[in-house]
Amino acid sequence: MRLALHLLLLFTLLIAPMNLSGQSALRRAISQFERGEYYEALQYYKSLMDNDYKFDVEDRIRIAHCYYQLNNIDEALNIFLELEEEGHQLSGYDLFVYAAVAHRFGFYDGAIERYQRARPQNPGLQSQIDELIASCEWALENDVYLTNVRVNPSSINTYGQSFGVQYYGDGIVYSSASSADSKNKDKQGKSFLSLYYSEMANDQITSTKLFSKNLLFPYHIGAISFTSDYKTMYYTKTVRIKGGDSRVKIYSVVWDGKDWINEREVPFNSDDFDNAYPAVSP
Repeated sequence: MRLALHLLLLFTLLIAPMNLSGQSALRRAISQFERGEYYEALQYYKSLMDNDYKFDVEDRIRIAHCYYQLNNIDEALNIFLELEEEGHQLSGYDLFVYAAVAHRFGFYDGAIERYQRARPQNPGLQSQIDELIASCEWALENDVYLTNVRVNPSSINTYGQSFGVQYYGDGIVYSSASSADSKNKDKQGKSFLSLYYSEMANDQITSTKLFSKNLLFPYHIGAISFTSDYKTMYYTKTVRIKGGDSRVKIYSVVWDGKDWINEREVPFNSDDFDNAYPAVSP
């Protein structure tokens, strides 16, 4: 009897720290989620998964949201389907996200049905939901894909991120992550973007280099546009504002014959909303 009590006490002492550690990781996961730091939240949730932590329904929904925000649609859909199969009825914004996940997965009939259920529960999203339903209906009516598109894969390693291509001189300028091992990550766990220049030959990218050392910033930069004489460039940059939040704003620089200088904000930037994707008329 005494041996059994000793074993029970030892088991209790061993399991207590694990429970405390699990609760601490869960609190941190929820805190990061509520701040919109979905990548960091998911790291805490994954640490709990590795220890077979039993999540309640609300945490499983949060995990699905994290996967959705990080563009891992398969994992998000799997969680939502499991919850539905178990008889849990999603509502409000959770139901809207479930519909959006089904939409992006290509399950258009299911997306329409869920959008329709989510519509009266999300008054502020009703016009957006109507447009999303219309896009699903269009996809169902136009399910023939055009194949007369040629894609030339690039040999340049962009670590999974590159966009915003603009022709410049004998090549192109675009936004890209510089290193997959960078410690500086955004809310999606991706390295911050900088501007790069690559020369082109026979429709192929032949080399790449940093576009300008004057345009290195601590956060994302991209979505560029040049004036017709290529002496002024407009671009989108993420900046921090008071309160710790961030905004996307448009800036300009001019070419002085050697580099890009004199960064200026456009006058219609604001801390109240985002400005992005500048376009310059010819």
